[in-house]
Amino acid sequence: MAETERPLRTFCPECGKVGDCVVVRRPASIEFAGKTYDTEEEFVRCKGCGGEFDMPGLLDPLRQVYDAYRRERGFPSAEEIRAMRLHEGWTEEELAVLLGTNRSTIRLYERGALPSDEHGERLRILCSRIVSLPPMADRFWSILPTHPERPQSVPVPGGENWLPSGLRGKTPPASAVVRKRLTDSAAETAA
Repeated sequence: MAETERPLRTFCPECGKVGDCVVVRRPASIEFAGKTYDTEEEFVRCKGCGGEFDMPGLLDPLRQVYDAYRRERGFPSAEEIRAMRLHEGWTEEELAVLLGTNRSTIRLYERGALPSDEHGERLRILCSRIVSLPPMADRFWSILPTHPERPQSVPVPGGENWLPSGLRGKTPPASAVVRKRLTDSAAETAA
């Protein structure tokens, strides 16, 4: 693909003037994780001074590379991670507990940051096993008769190898149980 330009009148931070500029789109190659990815980049070039600069809303070549890397590894996209979490009714904290991380990491993943291989694999399993089914963590037990030995957690199809080491040997908690534990923990901390 050849370099293309489209006109834009904007402020140039290089020369400090509002003037005629062009948005340039051109092919780019980015080296990432030992592999070269062919993509495109966009930037603004001032016709007055020749300065080049970025602007919000332009094509992000690194995001394109991250998306290609995710597809190659079978990891869910940022949009899929968020959709899965919302579909299950989980908060960011609850998903963080399942991944063995913190809420800010979940926020980063849902905004496009590339998950680690370990987290990417766990998210792939969660998205493929749970999103394709109705939210089952709480509903599964609601259809069964009440029983005093009814577990407070629900097994995840596919085994537990994806769980953080601290949760192995246990089943991941149902979302309501996680929410209660987080609420109780916050209350204890405040007390």
